[in-house]
Amino acid sequence: MAGCSALLLGLARQLGADLDDDRAIPVCPTVVLMQYDRDLVVAAIRSWYARHGRPPSQTDWDALAPEQPSARTIARRWGWSSVVRVAVGDEEPGAGRQDSSWSRREMLDALIEAFDENGAWPSGRSWERATAKHPARRTYVRLFGSWARVVDAAAAEVLGRRGGGGLSRRLDRSPAG
Repeated sequence: MAGCSALLLGLARQLGADLDDDRAIPVCPTVVLMQYDRDLVVAAIRSWYARHGRPPSQTDWDALAPEQPSARTIARRWGWSSVVRVAVGDEEPGAGRQDSSWSRREMLDALIEAFDENGAWPSGRSWERATAKHPARRTYVRLFGSWARVVDAAAAEVLGRRGGGGLSRRLDRSPAG
């Protein structure tokens, strides 16, 4: 009984445990696993977004409601950025990312614009530094996983928008110089 907290003993009393019976005294758990529903978290983020016009920061989220999992729990279980992107969509600037004013859609549009101007996909090296026209290569890689995935996503976007009529040969992933 010495290792049990007063909170746990109080709960045991409320549940009617006979504290004189050693078998009825609860064992102090070292980890309490809470079951959270990802869909409920996504719905709560959507609700926040509707009220505030922006996705919540992790600090906002932690102040939101104690019954929700913490931002850290969300990040560990499902990935904070992933859950926020599902909740508010790809169009939202900074969706799930700190210090980014570029939405996923805007990033792809910048890459597609470069493709349209040059006739080939830019190399990651040519986009190493951010400009007024696009974020830095590393920003893309953080969001998409690799430069190849960035180009694949942009090529798929072009095919989706324009259809495949004769574009597929021009859309190969070969970057320009």
